[in-house]
Amino acid sequence: MKKKITKYKNNKLRYKYAKLLNSNKIISNTVLLESTHGKSINGHIFYMMKDFCENHADYTIYVASKNPEEDRLFLESNNIYNVNVIEHMSSKYFELLANVEILINDTTFFPFFNKKEGQKYYIIWHGTPLKYMGKDMQIVTDVANVQRNFYMADKIIVSNDYTKDVLVKTHNLENVYPGEIVVAPSPRNDILFDDVNKKVLRGKAGLDGKKIVFYMPTWRGNVNSVKHDSQKVEEDLQVINDSIDSNVMFYVKLHPFQNNIDLERFENINFPPENIELYEFLSITDVLITDYSSVMYDFMNTGKEIVLYTYDKEEYAESRGMYEEIENYPFKKIEFIEELVDSINATETKNSYEKLHSHFCMQDNLNGTNELIEYLVTGNATDNINVSSVHNGKETVVILSGGFWDNGITSALLNTLENIDTTQRNYICFFGRDKVKPEHFYKLKNLPENVLFYPVPGELNGTLFQRLINSKYLWKEGFKYLGINRVLRKMYRNEYNRIFGSLKIDWFIHYTGFERKYAEMLRHIDASTAIFVHTDMFQEYEAKKNFSKKIVFGAYKKADKVVLVNKNLKKELVEKVKGIEEQVIVVNNFLGEDRVRGFAKEPLLKSLENVPVDYSYNEERLEKSEIKELIDINNLLGTHEKIFGSKIINDYLNNQEENQSQSSKVLLDYITKSLDVLEKRFEETIPNIFSPTNRFYIDFKNVQGNLESEKTFFYPNKYIFDSLRISKIRMLEFINNEDITVFMTIGRYDYQKGHDRLIGAFEKNYENNNNIALIMICPHGSLKKETLARVRNSQAKNNIIVLGRMSNPYSLLKNIDAFILSSHYEGLGLVVYEALALDTDVITVNLTETVELLQNDEALIVDNSEEGIEQGIHDYLYSGHNRNVFDFETPKKQSKIEFESIFNTKN
Repeated sequence: MKKKITKYKNNKLRYKYAKLLNSNKIISNTVLLESTHGKSINGHIFYMMKDFCENHADYTIYVASKNPEEDRLFLESNNIYNVNVIEHMSSKYFELLANVEILINDTTFFPFFNKKEGQKYYIIWHGTPLKYMGKDMQIVTDVANVQRNFYMADKIIVSNDYTKDVLVKTHNLENVYPGEIVVAPSPRNDILFDDVNKKVLRGKAGLDGKKIVFYMPTWRGNVNSVKHDSQKVEEDLQVINDSIDSNVMFYVKLHPFQNNIDLERFENINFPPENIELYEFLSITDVLITDYSSVMYDFMNTGKEIVLYTYDKEEYAESRGMYEEIENYPFKKIEFIEELVDSINATETKNSYEKLHSHFCMQDNLNGTNELIEYLVTGNATDNINVSSVHNGKETVVILSGGFWDNGITSALLNTLENIDTTQRNYICFFGRDKVKPEHFYKLKNLPENVLFYPVPGELNGTLFQRLINSKYLWKEGFKYLGINRVLRKMYRNEYNRIFGSLKIDWFIHYTGFERKYAEMLRHIDASTAIFVHTDMFQEYEAKKNFSKKIVFGAYKKADKVVLVNKNLKKELVEKVKGIEEQVIVVNNFLGEDRVRGFAKEPLLKSLENVPVDYSYNEERLEKSEIKELIDINNLLGTHEKIFGSKIINDYLNNQEENQSQSSKVLLDYITKSLDVLEKRFEETIPNIFSPTNRFYIDFKNVQGNLESEKTFFYPNKYIFDSLRISKIRMLEFINNEDITVFMTIGRYDYQKGHDRLIGAFEKNYENNNNIALIMICPHGSLKKETLARVRNSQAKNNIIVLGRMSNPYSLLKNIDAFILSSHYEGLGLVVYEALALDTDVITVNLTETVELLQNDEALIVDNSEEGIEQGIHDYLYSGHNRNVFDFETPKKQSKIEFESIFNTKN
């Protein structure tokens, strides 16, 4: 109930914020500062706030806090009274977020934030990155809101060139970010140079003559591993508590996730004083102990000892990744808690960080914050402030790419990006953050070098009235409302700004051609626009009703270019959507032969790993199979090590029969016979599978290591069982048997792909010829249940295998006999040409858009019907097909010229 109330309250505030965004009100000389979404007031934000108060009395200062009362008391204890502390996510917060002149944070604002014209937004980045960040992280889409905030910011402020370079690369800013990147003194580091304050603070805290050791460990893992992480820290603290000298004052600052650790039970362990700001306390610290935290770089300014306690360095580096090799740093490195205690109790050592300091902290000085604030307020920069731009001055093209799913549109886009000259313009593929699944992250990481990506976070802002109108408009085809265009224009122009911020976008391309929100956005923005048409939209609508004709066809009328991937789509389109003929151009899809051939080099067995099997008759009859017995044994005994590690097996191998029970002997005989069955089966069905001359060859010794023994039950075929299981082995048997002709299709479970008639055509041929097999790769789709039921009840079910999503189907496509395109309709059946690129035969239904390039008997073209597919399979089996080689170079050159015509404003 509490969550529902909070959501309702936040929605009301969001509606209010949307209304404020529509006003032109900007309150001059006001500043709103926010640190880590209001979690604390320290570090950069504390010292920038303090400088504004001391040196810019004409500014009204606000700071956002999740604990406003506590933070007011904290500021008062530091003699700061002229700051307005407001509650984060309160009504006042939203009002200020929309109306203050200057906005400053050290991370990001939430995804609903939308900078208004007249506002200035500065991000003072919170540290020097050691750990992987942005698109280098495991979940690449986590870059989303940080990237969005960067696009919104007027200035990004960092403390060194190294940080600038990392942020630009990892947050997709390269060549496109229009603001300024400022290398400047780090505000929180000023206090580290204040020797006068250090003496006062030590005396005030009663720490004169004490050695102050401050431990700031990095939290590991995720919310599910909090307990394990806290346990290690707690054990270490116990050892330290029991071992430190009496003149040592030991302090620790833990992550909020570790607040379950009760420090009160440790008499020699302390929290930093609550009324002293974190970096102020660091200024009086004698020894800093950390691990992978960027605080190490800041603390170099003190010249005091830095100890890196990296007991899990390899594990941490593997899970998080690091840009720097900390082993090369001039800090003391310790792996064991006993060594750490000795270091804590040791006398201070002289440290030299000059080289590293010049790399990371060159700008820092006693007056650094004042220099930075003066620059932000007046524009006057000192020698310590270096301003640069990364924008290359070229046009920027944003492309709505969709979620990079395994489909023809994704393949067409990737082919395009890999074939065009991406140095002529800047390209950014954008998509909803939640649209890309983890299994497709690799596609984002492998985009061409000059192509960026942008996972868009958050949702459309709007008042309650605006959101209701928009929802009805998007999802009710006949909805009408007087003045609706005015409402939509405000919403979508604001949304365009929320997403793209200050980016200078020259071309907005709706590549997928279906998505409603961005088709509507296209109608209201100022950039040049284009929308692609990949298929017969009228057949698509009749078959699936999966888009809004009102919105998509409205986008056609407004777009500068309506881009057809085939000229045969034009006639009906311009007849039925009046007034668009002048905007229509044709850009034939790139066929992607080079990309496909590259993927096809992956070993077939490797490409089949982790591929799900949606259907195989082999699985259903496995219960009665001899091989089922062997798999049961594998499950019982486990790995090779377990087999040889058991006493029963060792006794048997050593011929110690007197130590064997009768049951042991029976088990061993069973194992031996089962292994013999397996080896014989493989020799008969896939002969010489481990010979380099076999097309399925893999160096299994490299896969599993050298597993040798005088008497071994280990067999390399176990790798195949562990990785592929019986269904895919059965499929390999089909492919490797020269007497069996293997057909294959690739396409989602969808009416368009014509799977029902392909199965029917295959069945009819199977009646007279059992030496044929059909492999279907179907990554997803609405007709999965119906399609699998059809296969399960088919008379040809023995020889049909249905695989699920396969990230690289091309190694398999290269090894089958013929690919079949059975679609009812296509803009272009791209996979036909992918098969031809791999020298695989093709049977395709006669779709004009697909076959018009096939002018020289390169494929077997059949009637667009089940009967036509049936006849095509029959003819291929009994008459053969001596096809000619397809010429890929000519259409590639033509597509390059056509693609450039998108950007020709004279059409």
